[in-house]
Amino acid sequence: MFVRWIVVAIAASVLSAGSAQAGKVLYVDDDQADGFNCSTAPYQRISDAIAVAKNGDEIRVCPGEYDEQLVITKSINLVGEPFGTRRAIVKPTALPGTLQSLLSGNPVAAAVLVSAPIFRMADIDIDLADNTLQACTPALAGLYVRNSVGRLERINVSNARLASRPDCDSGVGIFIESGPTDFILGEPVNGRANFSLRTITVDGYQKAGIVGSGPQTVLKISGAHASYDAPPAAGAVPNGFEISFDARAKIVSSTSNGNKTGVVGKLGAGILAYKPGKTKFRLDEIDGNQVGFFVVGDRSRIKRATITNHTSDGIVLLGDANVVSATEIQHSSVSGCFVNGDRNVLRGSYINDAEFGFWPIAGFGNQYFGVRFENVILATRGVYDGVRDLTEDDAAPFNPACSTALACDDGNACTTDTCAVDTGSCSHAAIVPCP
Repeated sequence: MFVRWIVVAIAASVLSAGSAQAGKVLYVDDDQADGFNCSTAPYQRISDAIAVAKNGDEIRVCPGEYDEQLVITKSINLVGEPFGTRRAIVKPTALPGTLQSLLSGNPVAAAVLVSAPIFRMADIDIDLADNTLQACTPALAGLYVRNSVGRLERINVSNARLASRPDCDSGVGIFIESGPTDFILGEPVNGRANFSLRTITVDGYQKAGIVGSGPQTVLKISGAHASYDAPPAAGAVPNGFEISFDARAKIVSSTSNGNKTGVVGKLGAGILAYKPGKTKFRLDEIDGNQVGFFVVGDRSRIKRATITNHTSDGIVLLGDANVVSATEIQHSSVSGCFVNGDRNVLRGSYINDAEFGFWPIAGFGNQYFGVRFENVILATRGVYDGVRDLTEDDAAPFNPACSTALACDDGNACTTDTCAVDTGSCSHAAIVPCP
């Protein structure tokens, strides 16, 4: 595992070193009204600079609003050139380009589409407030990266929403995915998506803030903030951070708040680990969601977190051998920590103001020790003390694979939209004649 964690840093260092030694620096300024190198920038559109850039080049983007979609297939640095509080903002209206999800084959549209082997982006914001998508497919993201290695730093992503379709399971700030690059003897050969994310802010999303998905995805996230700032509605179920479908991640010193839904039988989570690989969470502050940490899987580690003001549970563990340690859980309407699985441990923690403290409803070998309870009606509730209908079906991960025809709705009255549930792929048959 140690090798897996350092590969991100090594790849990012290679990109930086390559840029410094062999690459050129290309400047972009939308109005050439900024000083220094921006005043003589040869490009007014970022896309024009990308078109002429070579592997290892660096594109520096001066402050301004850039109404364009970026499609990146080359190993480049894309870096903003801030002046005081003024920054470069990618704010597209039309999103004609898409990439197919590696896990489902369904299209994803984004302000920035990345399929480059190595990529770094820093000090550039993405705002999707003006996007004109009006259907559930393609899925919407601010930044979509697949089978790439690199880092993202000091980026703000906002308004990844479909204004007219709050019912769609779409609208992700940053989506990083790994998946098959080839098939040998019928077996997939998966590419890698290894990324470091530092000082990232995502707000105003519809479905999720930051998502890492796929069997060879490894993310290290630090100092990130995910905020869902809309009232609960009968639409998509939001999650601040999501690590899913065999992806691995370490999330450190990050915050997530406001992830709630009005969808019956579903729970929005500050951090959702849904059938992940190994995940570690440390020093995170999770506030004001329905569930703080929602884990559907095994061997997750939650350490020194602060979890406050949740309308359901502070932590939900549905799986085996998960560990919560040195964590503060305050003001949960149901339980501090709910468990359904085997050999889960809560230790050295503090639970305040909850109906139940530690509630293992099923399983064996679950234990707690060194836990301080205050204002808790029952410190622990045992395996046979009642029934509760809370399962993995209450979680709602972002999944490009469809499960219903609604997820395949392309907004075209002249097509019949169909979901192949066995593969998760959408199809769109033309209606002839069109009504």
